[in-house]
Amino acid sequence: MRLNRLLPEVNSNIDITGIAYRHTSVKPGYMFVTWCGKSVDGHSYIHEALKRGASFVICEKDLSPNIPHLKVHDARRKLAEVSRKFYGYPDRKLNVIGITGTNGKTTTVLLLHHILKKAGIKSAFWTTVTYGDDDEHHEAQLTTPESLDLFTFMADELSKGVKFVVMEVSSHSLVLHRVYGVEFRATGFTYLGRDHLDFHSTIENYMRAKARLFMNLPRTAIAALNFDDPIGRFFSEITDARIISYGYGLNRLPMIRGIIRRIDLHGMECEIDGHCFNTTLVGTHNLYNMLLAYSIAYALSIPVPRIIEAFTDFPGVPGRWERIQNVIIDYAHTPGSMALVLSLARRLTTGKLIVVFGAGGDRDPGKRRPMGEIASRYADFVIITNDNPRNEDPMQIAYEIEIGVSNTPHSIILDRRKAIEKAIDMAGEGDLVLVLGKGHERYQIIGDRRIPFSDKEVVLEYLSRRHNVVPPSISAT
Repeated sequence: MRLNRLLPEVNSNIDITGIAYRHTSVKPGYMFVTWCGKSVDGHSYIHEALKRGASFVICEKDLSPNIPHLKVHDARRKLAEVSRKFYGYPDRKLNVIGITGTNGKTTTVLLLHHILKKAGIKSAFWTTVTYGDDDEHHEAQLTTPESLDLFTFMADELSKGVKFVVMEVSSHSLVLHRVYGVEFRATGFTYLGRDHLDFHSTIENYMRAKARLFMNLPRTAIAALNFDDPIGRFFSEITDARIISYGYGLNRLPMIRGIIRRIDLHGMECEIDGHCFNTTLVGTHNLYNMLLAYSIAYALSIPVPRIIEAFTDFPGVPGRWERIQNVIIDYAHTPGSMALVLSLARRLTTGKLIVVFGAGGDRDPGKRRPMGEIASRYADFVIITNDNPRNEDPMQIAYEIEIGVSNTPHSIILDRRKAIEKAIDMAGEGDLVLVLGKGHERYQIIGDRRIPFSDKEVVLEYLSRRHNVVPPSISAT
């Protein structure tokens, strides 16, 4: 594409053959877009990009007049603009559904993808865990990708005949313009809890970041909002989109209402909008996820029998309430998500509840004590361990969690494998072990290294050794 078509403000008709924001991805004829990052200044890679054949640079600093470039205030936003144009505005040709909220995004996105499949509609998805379509999927590195990767993905899926793209929209992506310009056909909000305050600083900033998804929606778009959450009701007042409200009806009667009729460790019997069904999903939070998926699907005129059928045979999400005998693995890593999972486990457990968890390093330290308090409130025994300590002292993180554990029996075992094995050894008949925080993740981040590690593999291997059987193979997510 000619440069002056991508950037009308630049008087040049050189041919741009591609776009890159990583210098290692640059090929001859590419446009290189870079910015001043939080920990790395991308401008230091400009000369390397030029050596690789970059013919034009978009950046945030003044460069030599000899380097063809455009200086902009926000290069991430400009990356979204040029990427979208370069790939022919693929979002306009697709029905894009965006889901935001503190928790529940991954499950809701995959529920909607499953519903669309049941309805015979070809769709693609992007989640924290994985991205792809019915034919292939890949492990995701970001909850929401950079704009260039997102528009590349959309264009690829459009060429395959995909009609819908269902995606998670993180608060980071809204602030950093990863979804800038995307025309959403429908959006949804789960709920707001405490998370990412290392990035947003305050819960108010976090809420405002989420609000960006709804503030610029046209009247033709759909916004499915949780009316049991005051933030969901607030979002309904700041958007021009068509509102579909859902919930239990705790504060204001929603349009789509649901209840749990029966629940145990194996699943639930639920009712949504007068339709009863059984599902292997467990917990109030999963009813909310199904309510959100139902609300959007219903608003998009998906036949109700297909929606209910999808709920009935939905296989679940890796690392979300994933049960292996008497062990449950879950991604819960915030005070709110821990409270949801632990309160549910407490309700469903006849014996002791043993919980293993830690907290991430270089992240919001203010949530560590509350996480300890929540574990102490519900568990009979707490094991504090490592969870991506990154560049912090793992023992210091553990001590900060321990402050909240109070008088509940507990121990600190920083070796996560040993902590999980200890919890399994402690559990007797009728007891339940919860391994929280990492869920689907297949690594531990210690310092700057990603060390292969999977809670699921550890559990399967240890249970197999105890029962003297060969553990089943585990494929990568």
